[in-house]
Amino acid sequence: VAAMFVLLLHAGAQSNVKRGHETIFKYTHWLYVPLYVVLLLHGKNGIAKKFWHWVIIPMLLFVLDRAIAFWSGDGQQRLRLQNVTIMRPHTLILEVDKASVQPAHLEGQYLFMCCPGVSTYHWHPVVFSSAPQDPSVSIHISLSSLWARRLVSYLATLGPPDASYFELEEQQTDASSSEDGVRHGRETSPNGTSLLLFKGPMRSPLQYVGQYDTVMVACIGSPNPLCSVLRSMLFYRWNTGHDQEMPNHAHCYWVCDWSSIDAYRWFVREIEDLHAQLALLRRTNADRMRDCAFSFHIFVTDVPLNYRDKEVV
Repeated sequence: VAAMFVLLLHAGAQSNVKRGHETIFKYTHWLYVPLYVVLLLHGKNGIAKKFWHWVIIPMLLFVLDRAIAFWSGDGQQRLRLQNVTIMRPHTLILEVDKASVQPAHLEGQYLFMCCPGVSTYHWHPVVFSSAPQDPSVSIHISLSSLWARRLVSYLATLGPPDASYFELEEQQTDASSSEDGVRHGRETSPNGTSLLLFKGPMRSPLQYVGQYDTVMVACIGSPNPLCSVLRSMLFYRWNTGHDQEMPNHAHCYWVCDWSSIDAYRWFVREIEDLHAQLALLRRTNADRMRDCAFSFHIFVTDVPLNYRDKEVV
């Protein structure tokens, strides 16, 4: 029985399962719970005399953690979704009311998102792509996973047919609503349940960039955390006129697979805006920028040997 659980765990951890069937990947990994029970009972006369010495403390901590999460609601909160941008077939962009994300997120942080209309039990990790100082919160989600594609199909039903961009609003009856009873943004689905739920924000090493004079930021794959840091530095930290704002020296690196370039074209356009902002800062705030150093490096892997120049982004 233990060997069967191990084989199922191994099968669910394959790359094609993780990328295309993340629900299977998630639930097969819960098999480690019955696996530990079987190992605990796999002794000469029942309970393994040595194994339980090693498993009792971490297992009790795990059960305590799950119990606290269950009784506290696991920290679930509603997101107020303001607008949706669908860049088929690669990217979904969600803009969320900043007041609905509490506590406020910092650079590089992420959250776990659940859409009950897609899956009640699936919590998908997504990284903030907006700066903490931005007026709204933005999240870019790659459509490489089955959950993300189902989320797009579900959210598309809330807007005009085949629309690539649409705003959301809902009727409100409380005192905070506008005069016509319509509030910008939406928290509930058409059947009255929560539209989007989240847990977080979760901590990230990048949230401490403002505490160091010199930082090196490297991202592989999704550029969301890097975009959050760059927007924070160039549009806010270095644009305040205060010399005390750190970091003063930033060296950024982005590693992207050739096959994923189309999914991150939104970031290529973001780089253009960041470059223009950097040039503006150097012209209008030369004294402040004289003490700053900035470099940005992009590495593309798995480039085909026979690619054509015009295909390069």
